Parts: sequence; structure tokens; C-alpha cells
Amino acid sequence: MKKLFLPISTLTFVLVIAGILIYQTGTPENGTIFIYSEIIHVGTVVLLFILGIYFAVQRIISREKGLPEDDELSKRITQKAAAISFYISLFIWLVLLYILNNTTIDISVLFSYGFIGMSLTFVLSWFLLNHGGIQND
Repeated sequence: MKKLFLPISTLTFVLVIAGILIYQTGTPENGTIFIYSEIIHVGTVVLLFILGIYFAVQRIISREKGLPEDDELSKRITQKAAAISFYISLFIWLVLLYILNNTTIDISVLFSYGFIGMSLTFVLSWFLLNHGGIQND
């Protein structure tokens, strides 16, 4: 039960803290881009929370069936997804550096977009590899 409680409580804690931080920053009166960026931030945090709950439930189901928690295939899929997302995230950061040099957007907003892009890239690559299969290298 302790192994189940820790991930779910951590996910809930992160969701609450992210919500409090986003709520406290408020919305500036000038410009609507900040409103959209807050919607993107909240949506990403909620999406990652839902995915965390999904993974916790899948581990519980696997444990009840008597399957091992981490088999070789799931480790290989995670490693391949991490490699692909790292490669793509390099290009995301290059695009964000180009945007930084040519616009007046605050650097903290670009950092948050970069981190959101990295996490979504990993989730997307993991999902595609997990459901599409992995080739034998």
C-alpha cells in the first residue's frame, strides 16, 4: 500500500502546488498571450497528472496479475522514447532561442514553453513506441 500511496500523493502534491503558483502569478492587464500561456500551463499540468494516475493504475493492475513491474521491453521502450525526445528537444530549444532573439517575449515564458515541449515530446514518443511497437535494432 505504501508503494501505491507515494506516487499518487506526489502527483496530487505537484498538481496542487502548480495550481497555487499559476493562481498567484495572476494575469497582467496588457496582452492576451499571457492568458493563453496560463491555459497551456494548466492544461499540461492536468495532462501530466492524468498520465501519472494512468501509470499508477496500470502498475496496480500488473501487480495484481502477478506480472513484473519493469520488464525488458518496457525499459527498452522508455529508453528509446527518452532518446527520441532528447533529440527532438534540441530542435525545440533552437527554435525557442531563435524566437528569443527576434521577439520581446520574456525568457521565463520561453523556458516554460521549452519544458512543456520536452515533456509533451517524451509523452508522445513513449505513446507512439508503446502502441506502435519497437523495431529490433
